[in-house]
Amino acid sequence: MNTKYSETINALIKKIREEENQPQNIEYFIDLVEKRHLNFKPSRNDIAIFSTMIPEEIIRAMDLNPVWCLGGSLDIGENLSDYFPRDVDPVVLASYGLFLQNKMPAIIAFQNDSYRKLSWLLHDNEHEVYELDLPAIKDMTSSEMMYHDSIVSLIKNLEKNYKSRLVSYKIYKSHKDIIKARRLMRQLLNIQAGNGLFSSFMTHFILSSYYCAKDLTEYARNLELVINEDKVGEGSAISLGIVGSPLFFPNNKIFKITQDLGVNIDFTYNENNMFLNAYNLPDTDDSKQMISAITEYYYNYNLIPHNITEDVYYKSKLNHLDGVIYHVLKGQISYDYDYLKLEESLDIPIIRLETDYNKEDVEQMKIRLEAFVEMVSSLKAN
Repeated sequence: MNTKYSETINALIKKIREEENQPQNIEYFIDLVEKRHLNFKPSRNDIAIFSTMIPEEIIRAMDLNPVWCLGGSLDIGENLSDYFPRDVDPVVLASYGLFLQNKMPAIIAFQNDSYRKLSWLLHDNEHEVYELDLPAIKDMTSSEMMYHDSIVSLIKNLEKNYKSRLVSYKIYKSHKDIIKARRLMRQLLNIQAGNGLFSSFMTHFILSSYYCAKDLTEYARNLELVINEDKVGEGSAISLGIVGSPLFFPNNKIFKITQDLGVNIDFTYNENNMFLNAYNLPDTDDSKQMISAITEYYYNYNLIPHNITEDVYYKSKLNHLDGVIYHVLKGQISYDYDYLKLEESLDIPIIRLETDYNKEDVEQMKIRLEAFVEMVSSLKAN
């Protein structure tokens, strides 16, 4: 394990344990993170997942354990840039570094050119790779069919190589477990927005541990315990939200800075929160119909580019906030398209923050966010 990365994870866990207001069962979530990021030992059915656009329901229904490689720290991706062209974004470098700690079969979705280059690299190094081609443009006709066909092709390849068959009752089971966990995650976010149950730093940690959990039934049980605790947080004077590039553990810079400024994040909107949309499977034993329902959901609610300015529900949620932070990770161009349209359509202040996983820009970000918080506070006071 990369020493710097271990130090980063241990430092974050130490801070979580030092939080004054924490759930009684916080050690469960810490244990999940430690097992994934510090003490991971791959099993036969583990498979690396390089995107949240790959339907988790299908992976779990095939008795495979999704091992999420979603980036999060430059420490884990340092010294890997020599293996890639210069234009590969830091998320891919970090994700690849996390993958190299424990090599296993991998599924890669081509959500941008950097992931395509990652797939080439893994093939060159004789890794077992399954590719998922994503449509570059969402036009609700041919592109949706392209996504569906890519998922069907992925299923066939997994069935062939794992000598397994995707069956309807397992799809129902995995869907039930995932949806229950997602609904509880949404509930925690709603409570957080209402009274600041915990710091947004703590909430982000608990929600991020979802991507470390093999047993979602146990995860949901512990999340329910957190939600049912009789706690009331202090809240904050202003209400901010984050949209844009996903924030996966241990990428917590914005949460740490806003916490230091005495502000909680009350709303986040990105891939990391795709659980905000729960959906139902058709009442059928036909696995093909189930797969169509799953791909339709992922295409409509998770596949980028997803235009938040055309989503009435989430746009209304944002307009109930006092301000919005538009977070963009360097190299993730596809997440930047919404900014100008969102800025024009919202009735509240918005700030665009471009960053990577480096710690060097923390002070600059803190200065900009401090000025933004002061402006939002002033506008609210008037």
